[in-house]
Formats: sequence, C-alpha cells, structure tokens
Amino acid sequence: MEFEKQLNQHNDNCQILWKDIIIILLKRFQSFQLQQLDPSNSLGLEVKSISLGYDQKTLLISTNAGDIVELVTKDAKININSKFAVSKTLMKSHCSPNKRSLNEIWGLAINPQDSDQYYTCGDDGTLRSWSISQKKMLNCIKTNLDVNGAEIKQDEVGELPDNTKGRCIAVSLDGISICVGFKDGTFRIYDKEFKQKYVNRLAKEWISDIKFSHDQSWIAIGSHDNSIYIYSFPDMKQRYKPLKKHSSYITHIDFSIDGNHLHSNCGGYELLFWELQTGKQLPNGANQLRDEKWLTWTTPYGWPVQGIWPDIQDGSDINAAVRSNKTYNEKDKPPDNYHLIATGDDNSQIKVFRYPCVKKESAYILGKGHSSHITNIAWSMEDHYLFSIGGEDNSIFQWKISKLR
Repeated sequence: MEFEKQLNQHNDNCQILWKDIIIILLKRFQSFQLQQLDPSNSLGLEVKSISLGYDQKTLLISTNAGDIVELVTKDAKININSKFAVSKTLMKSHCSPNKRSLNEIWGLAINPQDSDQYYTCGDDGTLRSWSISQKKMLNCIKTNLDVNGAEIKQDEVGELPDNTKGRCIAVSLDGISICVGFKDGTFRIYDKEFKQKYVNRLAKEWISDIKFSHDQSWIAIGSHDNSIYIYSFPDMKQRYKPLKKHSSYITHIDFSIDGNHLHSNCGGYELLFWELQTGKQLPNGANQLRDEKWLTWTTPYGWPVQGIWPDIQDGSDINAAVRSNKTYNEKDKPPDNYHLIATGDDNSQIKVFRYPCVKKESAYILGKGHSSHITNIAWSMEDHYLFSIGGEDNSIFQWKISKLR
C-alpha cells in the first residue's frame, strides 16, 4: 500500500499519515453505523480494533457493543480519501457497555414452539433471539423501558440500572410470551415481536428463575429475597402470599407434570417441596413425592442428581443442571430409556451424565471452551443441541449432540 511504502521512507511523516487514516476510519465507521445499522441495535460506537483485508479494500471493525462489521470501498486500495459502505455485519453478541465493571449473561431459554429459536438476556440491558441453524442473532432490543414506556437512562459513568439487567428467561408453552426477570426484582413480559406488554417489580431482589406450569395457567418466580411468588397467567394475579421457608436465595424451581406441586433449591443447599393448591410446604416432601413426575428438572440437588457432584466441589459450584427433554433412545423400554442431564459449573466446564445420576463419581462427557463460570445451560427441543452461556466471557456456545445409537 502507498502509506506502507511511505512508512519505510519517511518515518516521521508516516506517523502523521497513520494517525490521520485512523481518525478518518473511526469517523467514517461511526457515521456508517448510525446511518446503516438499525439504531435500536446499535449499542455502542466505540471502535475496539481494525483489521485490513488481504484485498486491501476491506476493513473489519469490532466495537464495544460486541459487533464485528465489514466495511468495503470501491477503490482499488484503501487511501485517505476512500469512502466506505457497510457490507455486512458478521457477528453480534452480548457485551459490556460500561467501562466500570464487567457484565454477565444469565438468562437462557428455548422457544417451545420454534425448534430453531432461543433467547438470552444479560447485564448489558438487552434481550436477544438467536437462530440455531443459522448460528446468528435474529433480533435484539434494549430492556430499558419503564411502565409508561419511557427510556431508563444510564448513570453518569455509563452503568445500567439493575431494573434493566436481565437475569432469567421463561417462554410460555405456546411460544407467545417471553418473561424476563431482572436484577432488582422487576418482571417484564414481551410478545414474539419483543414488544413490552407488562412490567412490574414483583420481588425485592434479583429474580433468579421463572417456570410455567404444564397448562401455563400458573407461573412461579424465584428470587434472591428467599421467596417464591406464584401468579396466575396471563392476568398476573398473585395466588397467595410468597412461599418463604427457604433460608437463602432461590436458585432453581420446577413444577410437577400435573401442576400440583413444586420443588425448589436455594443458596443454602436446600431442596424443599410445596403443595400449590394451598401454598404450604411439605416437610416430608422428599418421601411423599419420591415417585412424582416433574415437568422439568433443573435443580442441582435431589436424589436423581446425586452423582453429578464431585468430592472437591461445594454446593455452589454447579450453577445449572438441566435434564434432557426426551430419553436417549425413545424406542427403548425401562430401564434403558434413560434421559441425559447436563451441568455447567464455576470451572467453566460442561458435563453430560446419564439421568438419573445417583452413583458417586459417575461417568460423564466433558465440554470445555468457556473462559468464565457457566451461568446457565439449555437443551434444544429435540435434544440435538445443548446451549451454554458464560458469565463474564459474554459468550454463547452451541454444542452438537451426536448419539452413538
């Protein structure tokens, strides 16, 4: 390139030329981002890196919003007078929009009516939908509207308020409603087009889990205020006072298949059982409901998941344990028609076990790749894929499940 030759011949002059070119590229990109990209998805303008293509007329630009954008020019080679156009956006991702602290991704849910779609949310104040087959983001909105539809602003250092930081997601069984719990206890409902339909602060602290009953007439909401809130759906009327027997923050909850019972885990490593007709705890629930069929299994504590715990881990190291939706081979009969259960832990590891998993040091398949603690995992509807999200690495991993038979 012309300025590379000048760099070798006139070092001092080239330093100015390089500076001018970089300033021009940054300014060009910012203007193109505003004009060419959807403003609702343009979460950051700060350029983090620039890479020149081998054709010497293509630029790759990464931003603080987690985007990688390709810019092209019609010139034979890039020069200081080149004009650029956005060719395509190669990647979009969760990010850390503020410089004061790192953000995490916590919310992950599959669309039960669309086997190709799933959702995520995080501390960057966004709700996103993704395509499994295309391996790309489909839609993104900022989760920063109050009850009146007004935008909630960042503070003077760019920090987002806790009522915009999504921490969990649940999708109604008909696929119409997307429910998101936030770090301050706020609860929002969006439709399939990501239009906000409901917002209210239901809990005093971080909402950590949301589950629907089998007929989606009830919704259970677990919070870091040690309580579980039961509401009718979709009118969102509270059924009775919050369930308050846990000694620590709620981590996971599951409905029974018939919708009559609930079990729950907390940060104190407790597994409690509840009768939903009365809202009362069942002190003998572990024995009373030992043969109960559960709609989902996402609790890392319980009889069928004893074997997922190695001796060197304490009760907080496994952040997610999710049973597959179907048995390994649906043609098999008991006892060979077992499920799988996947776990994600603080050591950045994915493990897949046979379920039930009751023996100590049970065998597992190990998956590595995340550079941070794993906050959540989910199976696709047909169990062909497993998804994991990392806390501070802001990454979503899509794992292909290949069965031997």
